[in-house]
Amino acid sequence: MIPLSEFAPDIDPITPGVITDCENLVPTLRGYAGGPSGLDVGMSALASAALSAALVFKLDGSNRLFAGTTTKLYEKSGTAWTDVSRLAAYNASTTYPWRFAQFGDTSLAVNKGDVLQSSSTGAFVDLTAPKAAVMCVASGFVMLGNTNEATYGDSLNRWWCSAYRNEADWVPAIATQCTTGLLVDSPGAITAMRAFGDTVVAFKDRSMYIAQYVGAPGVWQFNMVQGEIGCSSQEAVADVGTAMIFVGAEDIYMMTGNYIPQPIGAPLREWFFNDLDPGYKNLIRHSHDRAISTVYFYYPRVNGGGVLNGCLAYNYKSNKWGLAHKTIEAVVEYVTGGYTWDTLPNMNMAWDDWPTVPYDSPFWTAATKYTAYIGTDHKIYSLTGGSPSASFTTGDYGVENYYSLLSRVTLRYLKTPTRAGMTNYYQTVRGGEWTADAASTVQNSGRFDVMRSAPWHKATFHFEGDFEVTGASADIKQGGVL
Repeated sequence: MIPLSEFAPDIDPITPGVITDCENLVPTLRGYAGGPSGLDVGMSALASAALSAALVFKLDGSNRLFAGTTTKLYEKSGTAWTDVSRLAAYNASTTYPWRFAQFGDTSLAVNKGDVLQSSSTGAFVDLTAPKAAVMCVASGFVMLGNTNEATYGDSLNRWWCSAYRNEADWVPAIATQCTTGLLVDSPGAITAMRAFGDTVVAFKDRSMYIAQYVGAPGVWQFNMVQGEIGCSSQEAVADVGTAMIFVGAEDIYMMTGNYIPQPIGAPLREWFFNDLDPGYKNLIRHSHDRAISTVYFYYPRVNGGGVLNGCLAYNYKSNKWGLAHKTIEAVVEYVTGGYTWDTLPNMNMAWDDWPTVPYDSPFWTAATKYTAYIGTDHKIYSLTGGSPSASFTTGDYGVENYYSLLSRVTLRYLKTPTRAGMTNYYQTVRGGEWTADAASTVQNSGRFDVMRSAPWHKATFHFEGDFEVTGASADIKQGGVL
């Protein structure tokens, strides 16, 4: 039995254990599993499409859930959305969507079309502050990047920091340490700003800077990281605690505490950037499922018109990739209140109509934070449902210059799916077209029987229901010379 190595469409397909294609297959620490489906959390739909959403936490541990559209800001209230916008309509867009942050007990929201918004409770209000494309909170300061305000105008490469521990003070002064500066060592606009420990990482499309607090008068010192490594959007940067994982212009990177980004996309870099629509790469969004150490990067596929309809899944502990394509509007974390018998959302629902959620799922547990997304119907769905279907294709089996007889392919399951099937393919000329053989829908302990003589073989497996698989082996015998 050969362990499944990884989804790696860019490497040699005769590599033992390689997965050359897949759908809704996510990596685990032990192998691969079917990707979860989205479960309606019971919230009402937003009035229009969400540009972004965020779950933030106050100092006492309580949380607020926000969503932003082009003209409105909303906050979760029970199972409904409450309009918490200022009186005037907002000017957010897909180019400059909402970005949220929490500064102590104050919730902040910003987009390049409107000045910084502030709310301790209830509706947001304007602050006398810059407009900005990106924002983060670090070391007692609110940091803004790619700004527009009266003094310096529209400055794509300008950063601002608020007064120390005062999100409402944006008047430059040595005493308060409010100040501003420019990132001019590389071209382009500031596309993302993220706190990383006690530093701030600022990104442009093809460069990045590490900022350290140095006190007055400079306050923050920005140093550029060597190499043309950057990121196109705030949401394409995932903070997993001990590292940052982000999508660059030509690769995917991980950066740890040494601040040297390391490329991690080698198994699928070429495939991914051919599938990504480069005209909409600024729309990439990520979500982080801490329970399974997996980051999902939702991205617009080629010819999709900017719709978020692709998804890479990366398990950073097993260092393996998968795919979990869905069509979504935005990503968000969601905290469930849990259920009792008296608080089930629909007491009139038949038992068979309830979602197939495991009893130990966070779906049932009070105050559990889990990964979710806002669908194209403007409603929130948690990634806690069972796997509806999944598939993967093996690498190539065969021997150079010989026919071979494939008689069986066996999978090693840790969890058996509800149903499984296999289609084997064969190839007579290396590098030529693959021919689909008969489909096998009956398995015996993970074994699929076939009978095909050809120079090269591969198999595609289709699954229904939850499963986990760790290995595959092919019973293949060498035949005559070609």
